[in-house]
Amino acid sequence: MQAALCLATSVRNIHEKNELVGHRNWVLAVHCNPKVDAIESMVSASEDNTLKLWSRKGELLRTLSGHQSGVLDVCFSPDGAYLVSASQDHTIRLWRVNGQSAPGQSDDGFIRQMNLASASVTSVSFSSGGAAGKPLIAATYSDTMVRLWSLEGA
Repeated sequence: MQAALCLATSVRNIHEKNELVGHRNWVLAVHCNPKVDAIESMVSASEDNTLKLWSRKGELLRTLSGHQSGVLDVCFSPDGAYLVSASQDHTIRLWRVNGQSAPGQSDDGFIRQMNLASASVTSVSFSSGGAAGKPLIAATYSDTMVRLWSLEGA
C-alpha cells in the first residue's frame, strides 16, 4: 500500500519543465546524454533532416545537418562524446558532440557516414563495448535486418 501511495504522489508531481522549439517538421526521436555534466544534454532528430543539440535549460546549441531525408533516430555513445543518427536516406552518420569534424569535413562534428543503398535505417544504438573494448553501432533497417557496424578508426 505504501508503494502505491508513493507512486501516486510521484505521478501527481510530474509537470512539463520546458519546450524545445526549433525543428521545422516532426520530431521523431530524442536522447539524453549519459554524461550528466555535459553542456550538450539532449539531442533531437527530425523529419526536417536535422539533429539539434540542446542544453539542460532548453537552449539550442547547434544544428547538425547532412542527412538527405528524415532522421528517424539518434543516440549518444556511452561516454557522451559521440552521436550516431539513422535516416530514411539509407545512411548512418557518426558525429563528435564537441563539434570537431574529421579532416576535410564541414565544422559541425561530422566524422563518417555508413551507407546501405537498399534500406532505410530505422533505429540506432551504441554498444558499451565490442571487441577489445571498441564500441559497436547496432542498427535496424526497413529490410527486416539488424546490422552491426564497427567504429575502428573513428
